[in-house]
Amino acid sequence: MEQATLYDLNFRVLRLHHPKITSILARSPYVVLYSFSDTEKTWVTEQLDLPFGLSRQTKEHCEGTLFIFSTNNGYGYTILNRLSLESFSADLVCPDDLEYSDPYVIHRLHNGIAPAAHDKIYGLWIWEEIDRQKISSLMINCAKHNLEKT
Repeated sequence: MEQATLYDLNFRVLRLHHPKITSILARSPYVVLYSFSDTEKTWVTEQLDLPFGLSRQTKEHCEGTLFIFSTNNGYGYTILNRLSLESFSADLVCPDDLEYSDPYVIHRLHNGIAPAAHDKIYGLWIWEEIDRQKISSLMINCAKHNLEKT
């Protein structure tokens, strides 16, 4: 598909979720969202009935294409979920809430309740290795720009 056509198609789909979107800054075709246990300082795992006690990380039931976008009010990102109609979105507000720890882009979302232990920490696992650092840097720069505007 021609690049301009793909951009237009993606833009129209994202507008259904974010009517105030002004542009798509980047995309990565396959991202999986994981949650992190801040109290245990580890990725939450779920025990499966696998041989030899194997386990896997618990997915937040969201995997799909990641889009970083701008609006008139700032920046954000969405993972358009391939598994259900429930997609994941977040604003990029503060660069201190973002961190690149290969293979994850880590994003702490504040829920407004003290203490910080109530915050939710997400890990965005990006399939394309070449996208990981690029996406992380862009997200941090967008958050910095948002912070400078306030």
